[in-house]
Amino acid sequence: MKSSLEKARAMFSTALEMEAKGKSFYKKAIDDCTHAPGKEIFKHLMEEEGEHIRRIKALHDAIGTAGGWESAGEKEAPAVRDVGLIFRQLAQRYGKETTAAAGDIEALDVGIDLERRSVAFYGDHLKKATDPAEKEFLAKMVAEEKTHYAVLEDMKFYLTDPESWFLERERGGLHAACY
Repeated sequence: MKSSLEKARAMFSTALEMEAKGKSFYKKAIDDCTHAPGKEIFKHLMEEEGEHIRRIKALHDAIGTAGGWESAGEKEAPAVRDVGLIFRQLAQRYGKETTAAAGDIEALDVGIDLERRSVAFYGDHLKKATDPAEKEFLAKMVAEEKTHYAVLEDMKFYLTDPESWFLERERGGLHAACY
């Protein structure tokens, strides 16, 4: 039976592989993307995957040194950017007259799948977690990966149907104006 420390190390190893794969994918997507908002969002996501790698390595080292989660909680709050807000601002700047190549949509599909798997991975570990610091770390990772997933889904909707995207996003303003 694996010890708590061995389980954490195995989880961190897999997490580092996933985050490195995501960072590498987003780096390539930046180069390949033909759409300016897509390039910018992929850049933000690549940077966030790099931040995940840094945090995971720091926790891994702290747990290895301290011998457990209890003294290895994250010492600093992660810098969380609202990637969804960044995307909505980009969409407003570029407007409805947008085009994307088939490769851009394929890249979004791959990114969506990577983020979905990350949510599932961290969520599965969260369900099994017992230590408060471990639960806190995993809950943050689930929330951040869900945000990545949502922004990629939103960007795909925008690129495949910009008219509907704007209509849906602007509906709140139109609805409020009726009262």
